[in-house]
Amino acid sequence: MLARMMLALSLSVMGCNSLHPLIHPRRSEPVTTPTRLRPLGITAPVTQTTPVIDSTGQFLVQTPPPYEPVPQPAAPIVQTRADVTAVAMTTPTPPAPAAIPTLNQLVELANNQVRKIEGFEARLTRREVVYGKAQPLEVIHFRFRRAPLSIRFKWIGEEGKGREMIYVQGQHGDKLHILTAPGDIAFAKAASRMAFSPDSPLVRGRSRHHIREAGFSGAVGSFTRAVQRGGNSARILGLMQRDEYPAPLLAVEMILAPGDDSVMPEGGKRILYFDVRPDAMTYGLPIVAQTYDLKGQEVEYYTMDRFLHPMKFDDRDFHPDRLGE
Repeated sequence: MLARMMLALSLSVMGCNSLHPLIHPRRSEPVTTPTRLRPLGITAPVTQTTPVIDSTGQFLVQTPPPYEPVPQPAAPIVQTRADVTAVAMTTPTPPAPAAIPTLNQLVELANNQVRKIEGFEARLTRREVVYGKAQPLEVIHFRFRRAPLSIRFKWIGEEGKGREMIYVQGQHGDKLHILTAPGDIAFAKAASRMAFSPDSPLVRGRSRHHIREAGFSGAVGSFTRAVQRGGNSARILGLMQRDEYPAPLLAVEMILAPGDDSVMPEGGKRILYFDVRPDAMTYGLPIVAQTYDLKGQEVEYYTMDRFLHPMKFDDRDFHPDRLGE
C-alpha cells in the first residue's frame, strides 16, 4: 500500500513538471508577452528567457538579446501664423527712394547745410577750360575751414603731383603759399616755396574761380540766385545715376544769362547734382557740377567724394610751415 502511494506521488510530481514550462529541462523557448500587454511606449515585443536546469540542479540563465527600438517617422513640420509673421518681420526691406524736393525747398536745404559746415575734408576732382585752353584732370586732397576762411590743397594725382597750396584769409599776408611741382615755374626747381596774391595773374591763370570761392558756398550761392530770378533760370531734371556715386543724385539745370556768372560772360548752362539722401554726410549739397558754354562744350567739371564732416581744424593745420608735410 505504501509503495503504491509513493509511486502515485512520484507520477504526480513528474506530471506537474511536464506541465510547467519554466522548470522543465527540455523547454527553453522564450515566452512572448502578448501585444496587448506591451508596456506603454515600447513598440517591440518584450521577451522573457526560460531558466534551464543543468545536470547538477543549477539554473542556467540565458541573457536576452539587446533591445533595439524601431525608428519612428519624423513628425511633420507645421508652420504657424506666428512663424510666418516672424520671418516677414526679419526680412530686410529695400531703402525707400530719396524724396525729390521743390526748387525752393532745395535752396533752403542747401543753404542750411552749408551754414552747418565748420570744416570738412574731401577729395576734389576737377577739369577746366581756362582762357580757352583745356586743362588736364586734377585730383586734389582738399581741407576747408569756414572761419577764418582757410583752404589747403594737395595735388595727389598724376597732374601737378607734389604741388601744395595754403590760404588763410587775412593771415600770413593774405597770400597763397605754394609748394611748387616740377614745371610749375620756369627756372624754379620743384618743391620751391613761393607766395602770391590771390589776384595774381599767375594764380588766376590756373583756375576759372577765385580761391575764396572754394567749397560749397560759391555753387550754392549761384544756384540760389538762379532760383530767385524765377522763370526758366532753374529747373529740376530728376534723379540721375552717375558713375562717380553709387546712389542717384538730383540734377538741377541752371541757365546762365550773359552777366549772371563772372566766369561765363556770354552765358551758358550749369548742372548741379545734389545728394538728397538724408543719411548721407553730403545731404543737401551739390557734389557734382558741370558747366557748358553756348556751344554745348564742357568748360567746368567738379566732383567731391570721400567727404569727412565735421572736421575740427585749428590754425596749425593751415600754417604755411606745414607745406611739404
